[in-house]
Amino acid sequence: MKKINYSVLLIMLVVNISWAQGFNTGSGTATIQSGKSVVTFPVQIWGEVARPGVYDVPSGSDFLAAISYAGGPTDMAKLTDVRLIRAKMLEGESTPMVKIDVEAYLVSGDKKNLPEIRPGDTIIVSPRFWKGIRISMGNVQAVLSLFNAIVLIQYYSGR
Repeated sequence: MKKINYSVLLIMLVVNISWAQGFNTGSGTATIQSGKSVVTFPVQIWGEVARPGVYDVPSGSDFLAAISYAGGPTDMAKLTDVRLIRAKMLEGESTPMVKIDVEAYLVSGDKKNLPEIRPGDTIIVSPRFWKGIRISMGNVQAVLSLFNAIVLIQYYSGR
């Protein structure tokens, strides 16, 4: 009976050590939520999302779930031009960048339009054209307000 207990303990120790070494490579972490282990990995989410940054995404999460962790797209997000940059390419992949049309998925509901998320991937949600116009108009408005103030100062100081 003692031999069986020691054997079980030894096997559990070896499995635990090898399992823990798999997570020390920087490819992810393991956490325990509601009694079960959840493996996560880092994904960078940039651009037109509510909270850009690096997020630990649970394995098995799809593309939309990753964007949702960052608070989802903003009103200025161009959902027809979302880019996924792979940290590591698999054999047979020709380019590290994948262009994703999220609107096509929202219309069709076909998940083949959404790629899988891998450790270290970067998701970039592009801004719409109008965002650049809106920022430029804000700058023009500031310059015109300054010019208006200068004209008013000159007008009233000359009286």
